[in-house]
Amino acid sequence: MLPNQWVFLRGLGREKRHWGEFPDFFKGQFPNVEIAAVDAPGLGEHSDVSSPISIAGIADYCWHEARQKFPKGKIAVFAVSMGGMIAMDWMSRFENEIEAAILVNSSSKDSAVFYRLRYQVWPKFLKAVFHAQPKEREKLIIDLIMNSEVARENALPIWTKIAQEHPIQPLTFVRQLWAASQFSGLQKKTSTPVLLLNSLGDRFVDPSCSETLHQKYQWQLERHPWGGHDLVWDDPQWVTDYIQRFFS
Repeated sequence: MLPNQWVFLRGLGREKRHWGEFPDFFKGQFPNVEIAAVDAPGLGEHSDVSSPISIAGIADYCWHEARQKFPKGKIAVFAVSMGGMIAMDWMSRFENEIEAAILVNSSSKDSAVFYRLRYQVWPKFLKAVFHAQPKEREKLIIDLIMNSEVARENALPIWTKIAQEHPIQPLTFVRQLWAASQFSGLQKKTSTPVLLLNSLGDRFVDPSCSETLHQKYQWQLERHPWGGHDLVWDDPQWVTDYIQRFFS
């Protein structure tokens, strides 16, 4: 049965508004669910908070936010990239409170650093992080993590507006990147049901990182044939179709 309380967690340098219309789309596919998208420290409504330099520190902050949204009952987690690391930290420490997790294009230290952030994208990624113009910066990021031209066109004005209203400090990127690079995965085995969704067209994080999580933890893995790192923008219908199958 599909859980009814969902916390949504974004990835590196992304706040909850970067989901775009996906939470509404998710709700349209699963009308009985409640959704709470949570911002990590240093991002969005918490942009004035310094980001911790460990996933555990970021996860503590996000857990407090999640439990304010859903003070009772178990929580299911839908998480992208670094958000998946936060979800894995939660599963290690709050297993009895996590009903299920969907992890999209995530990774852990079990994969080599040049797979977790593909070495081919480093020059463009660093240029994007330190670019002074919000629109150009967001365009560089979008081109790296989305493969659908429609998704890129739809995301650019939304993400540019976010960048203008809540500019991300380069130090937040650096601190989050360090935290993600040090994350070693689950601290103990978990019985939490987990679905891994992986994009074979991901040019930001190597698809083998999801394969590594699949092999280590025996979690179910579904592979999208052409999607990029931000799969919820590239093909939201595929995402919800596989979630439906998983819980059926």
